[in-house]
Amino acid sequence: MKKIIVLFFCFYPAIQYAQIKKIDSLKIILADCENDSCITEVSKNIFWLLSDYDVDEAFLFAKEKYNYFNSSGYEKGIAYSAQELTIIYRKFGDYASSIKILNNALNNVKKPEFRIFLLQNLAEEYRATENHTDAVKILNEALKIAYLFQDDFNIAHIYNRMAANNFKLGTFEELKNNIDSSEFYAEKIESLSLIASNYEILGAVYSFQNKHKKAISFYRRSMTLNLKLKDTIALQNNYNNLGNAYFLMEDYSEAIKYLNKSAEICAAKNFKMNLLNSITYLGHTYRKIKDYEKASFYFDSALDMRVHLFNEQRDTEIQNYIKKYEFQKKEVQINQQNQLLVQKEIIISQQKKQKHGLLIAFFLALAILTILLLLRRKLISKNDKISKQRIGLEKINAELLNKNKKINRQKNVLDLISDKYFKSYKNEEKQKQLIIEQKQQLEKISNFKELQTQMIVHDLKNPLSRIIETTNDNIKLRNNALFMLNLVENILNISKIRQDFFSINFQQIGLNDVIQDAINSTEFLFINKGIEFNNELDYNYTVLSDFEILKRIFINIFTNAVRYTNSGGEIYVRAKKVKDKLQIEVKDTGIGIEKEKINEIFEIYKSSISEKSHNVSSSGIGLYFVKKAVEAHGRNIIVLSEPNKGTSFIFELKLIEKKRKGIIPKKVEAEKISLTENDKAVLKPYINKLKKIKIYEISELKTVLNQIVDNGRNIKKWKKELSKSIENYNTKLFEILLTVEN
Repeated sequence: MKKIIVLFFCFYPAIQYAQIKKIDSLKIILADCENDSCITEVSKNIFWLLSDYDVDEAFLFAKEKYNYFNSSGYEKGIAYSAQELTIIYRKFGDYASSIKILNNALNNVKKPEFRIFLLQNLAEEYRATENHTDAVKILNEALKIAYLFQDDFNIAHIYNRMAANNFKLGTFEELKNNIDSSEFYAEKIESLSLIASNYEILGAVYSFQNKHKKAISFYRRSMTLNLKLKDTIALQNNYNNLGNAYFLMEDYSEAIKYLNKSAEICAAKNFKMNLLNSITYLGHTYRKIKDYEKASFYFDSALDMRVHLFNEQRDTEIQNYIKKYEFQKKEVQINQQNQLLVQKEIIISQQKKQKHGLLIAFFLALAILTILLLLRRKLISKNDKISKQRIGLEKINAELLNKNKKINRQKNVLDLISDKYFKSYKNEEKQKQLIIEQKQQLEKISNFKELQTQMIVHDLKNPLSRIIETTNDNIKLRNNALFMLNLVENILNISKIRQDFFSINFQQIGLNDVIQDAINSTEFLFINKGIEFNNELDYNYTVLSDFEILKRIFINIFTNAVRYTNSGGEIYVRAKKVKDKLQIEVKDTGIGIEKEKINEIFEIYKSSISEKSHNVSSSGIGLYFVKKAVEAHGRNIIVLSEPNKGTSFIFELKLIEKKRKGIIPKKVEAEKISLTENDKAVLKPYINKLKKIKIYEISELKTVLNQIVDNGRNIKKWKKELSKSIENYNTKLFEILLTVEN
């Protein structure tokens, strides 16, 4: 051990000389670097060599590189040079400057890997100043970023540093949790150095709790891993901690063994303070075993080293003061020079402004003079033109007088001609009046034709409805009758639309009930063609519409879907809530529609032409009615289709509420009519007659209605509602109105 101490004092100058040579060679490499990445790596190596050899030069070098990287914006360089400056500030004991530099660097760095790096360094500065609470907060911030980018190495390292702060705070439960987390991620990335560090921290905890055997066990585990890694710095800490633990257990032979090993590494690596610590503990250990000669040697060596370190520190401080003075002196000179330069720049800028002002004034004066000359020339030329024009105007005036005489003669001739044309104009007006009268007659004929069509269609409904009622056994005949009835209903409704007689009796109705009625009327089409119908409504939604008109919309869409869907296909009905509206979709898996023909499908009598290529014939009146009926609700109908992939018809209705499937919807009610007892007595005989007549026997129903002479306010209202139910073929409303108790 004596030889080691002697060698330390003898060979220290030789070590310094080797470092100087290495620094010089690295500076040559640095001068040849062509990018910031190269500068960062070479600068880092130079700094670490300088920090062991000349702290002041290391500080100036790190500061220069920090300013350079801040101006270039190279984040890796900013992070590493900031760390290097903090190391020097820490050596000077200036932790405030160290923390300030790291915070400034964090403001200029955005990349997560460098932010984590700087945050961990900042936490170490707070730990060094015994501000462990703030250190833990900063480490938590770094941990969030590491988790966000799944950086397992930094997660393991941050938990390790949090545990080190927990040790100082005395929060041992939290410490053990952090060590467990660190160990989990360290094992995941197979980082033996972090696992070794975790064991060392646990050893320190047990040593603090006077559980020295447990402490030694963890120190040994850490030592085993560091031996594998050949990490001499970590081994020195292991040996020193083991020596202290054995000393406290009074196992002095083991203490001497490990303290000697620690001292050997410190001497070889020039760890002055750690070497002083090991020598001092060796002195105490030999004193305990009463080997006073060795104890005296180690205490004397420790004293010499303290004197040496004190002198070195004092010399360093003196040099620092001299350098600080020179630096401040230079700063004052630079500031004075800068002030002079600023003043010169101000004077130069003022002179430039004066020159510019004079030049601008000169050019303005020149421009004004030029403009005046040009204006004078123009005025002279204008005067010449005006005199020429005056002579020309006099000539024109004489010519105009001659022409005026000619015009007066021509006027007399035109007066004679106009009398003739006036007579012919009167004849034209008579012809126009005849055309207007003929047009009115044509409109009357057209309206008469539409009324005749309605009457014929109404008369067709009666026998068709009777056929449907009496042909339950003959399915084919019944299906044909249903098909014809649907066609008749469409013709009737289109006739009403064209004459503006079409109206909607808005009521609250159950959507599922309407769809079921529509399916009952079209089921034979699905069965005949082998098409599957799917009702995908989750609720029996209540919507605002007219039961019969909405039913006809669905019948026409279903009929159209069956017509253009091949056997084995499917048709779906879906609905979804969109705010206070219900969006309804009827989708098929049929042949689809070409994009350019989508707008044609709602044109009356168009489908029969456009669908010939698919061997499908259609009058087009069904979809024409659908479009007009949806528009009467104040909505639009949308068609989405692709050839050979199917078609979707989508429209919206006002949503009142939704009910689960199977729940009976509210009863459809007519507009509230308050009938007095006298009114009921008047209506009773007529209602009895009406109950015996079917809703499709329109002529008989209207005959009975016309027999009601009393036109009191309530009875008039009742007759109006009943007429509506007959016209719209609204069976439910018809039955409600025939209930006298209403």
